[in-house]
Amino acid sequence: MRILAVLLLFAARAAAAPTVAVTLDDLPFVGPLAPGDTRAAATERILAALTVRAVPVGVFVTCDRIGEGEEALIRRWQAAGAELGNHSTAHRAVDDLGPTAWAADVKACGARLEAIVGAGAVPWFRYPFLQRGRTPEARDAAAAAIAALGYRTAPVTIDTADW
Repeated sequence: MRILAVLLLFAARAAAAPTVAVTLDDLPFVGPLAPGDTRAAATERILAALTVRAVPVGVFVTCDRIGEGEEALIRRWQAAGAELGNHSTAHRAVDDLGPTAWAADVKACGARLEAIVGAGAVPWFRYPFLQRGRTPEARDAAAAAIAALGYRTAPVTIDTADW
């Protein structure tokens, strides 16, 4: 009987394989490119690496970083099955702009993203720099703005703090 219990325990653990999702902030692209490379080509390489490994991915767009003609990069992520998220227009913290201006910044990015990928296609939000506000009042105002705009806040479980 003990052997059966141990076998069932191991079988249950094997059946419940861990799930991992990768999230990328500051899209459509951030950072320097190699000489002769393009944002579109780099995006395709990233997508290929994630796709071949069947890694679920969420991407968070900073609307001020969408360059001329780069709306196609956002649509490419969407077509590849990525979950899309709003990361604000100017990538500023709520404490830097104040709650009212910050909420307007987030709303403007949402409107731009909906124009690119369609209404309802961007359910997620991630705070710039993961900063929700220094005071309870700022945090409450930011959370209320995000909720009023219909977003779900995307969590971070491993913060690389690479900015």
